[in-house]
Amino acid sequence: MKRLSYFLVAALMVAAVISCKKDSGKESDGGSKLTAPEAVDLALSVLRADRNIGAEDAMKVGYHFAWGETNPRPKDTFAERNYVFEKIHAPMKLTGQYDAANVLLGNGWRMPTKEECLELSSLEVETIKDDGVPVGIKLTGNGNSITIPFPDPDGGLNLINLWTSGRTADPLWAEICYDINSVSECRREYTNPIRAVKDK
Repeated sequence: MKRLSYFLVAALMVAAVISCKKDSGKESDGGSKLTAPEAVDLALSVLRADRNIGAEDAMKVGYHFAWGETNPRPKDTFAERNYVFEKIHAPMKLTGQYDAANVLLGNGWRMPTKEECLELSSLEVETIKDDGVPVGIKLTGNGNSITIPFPDPDGGLNLINLWTSGRTADPLWAEICYDINSVSECRREYTNPIRAVKDK
C-alpha cells in the first residue's frame, strides 16, 4: 500500500512538471492565438497587413521583437546574449525561419524591406488623436486605408518604429522605419513591432 502511495505521488509530480512546461510555452508565444491580418491594397508595390503582428485590432501595438527573432519579448527588453545570430553572422536580410512574419503568420506574409517602408510616404496621411494626444496615423491610398499606432504616445514620440528585414553594414544594427518618411538604424537587441507585407 505504501509503495502504491509513493507511485501515485511520483505520477502527480511528473504531471505537474509537464503542465508547467506547457504553461510556460504559452507565455513565450504571447499567450493567445494570433489574429490573422487582412491584406490591404494601397496601390503600392506590396499588400499591407491591416495590423501589427500580435495586435488584436489595428490600433493596438501588438508584439515586440528583437530583430531576427520570432518569439515576442516584453517591450524594452534588451538581451543581446539571447540572439539567434552571432554578431558577425547576422544576415543582411531576414528570410524564412528568421522572418517573424513568415514564421508566425505564414500564407505569404513577410517583413518589409527598407524600400517598401519608404513607399508609405506617398500615401495620404492623417494623424489619429485620443483626447488631443496623437496616438497613431491613418494612411490612405487607392481608396483603402490602414492605421498604424505609435508604440509610445505617452512619451510624446510620434514614431511608428517598425522593423524592416534589412541589416546595416554594422551587424549590431538593423534598419527600422521610424516614420513614413525615413528609415534609420536601431540596435538589433531593442524590441519593436512588425507590420507585415505580402507580394501581390
